[in-house]
Amino acid sequence: MKLTDLLQDVREQLPEARGKMYEELIEKYGGSETFQFTLALVAGCNGRERRLIRMLIAEVDLRESDNSPTI
Repeated sequence: MKLTDLLQDVREQLPEARGKMYEELIEKYGGSETFQFTLALVAGCNGRERRLIRMLIAEVDLRESDNSPTI
């Protein structure tokens, strides 16, 4: 199965309001097909899942900043 097919399947499952928010973000900012797929998955997440995603992003940002050279 191709990413295009997976993206279409996920988009079709989004509730109307979330689908609209997703489409507006893609229209405004664009992004690769992989990024669009990621946004569609996040748009379909519940509150707990989104909190876990935010925790992951915060941890990644923290670790990346720890590894960055100081100026």
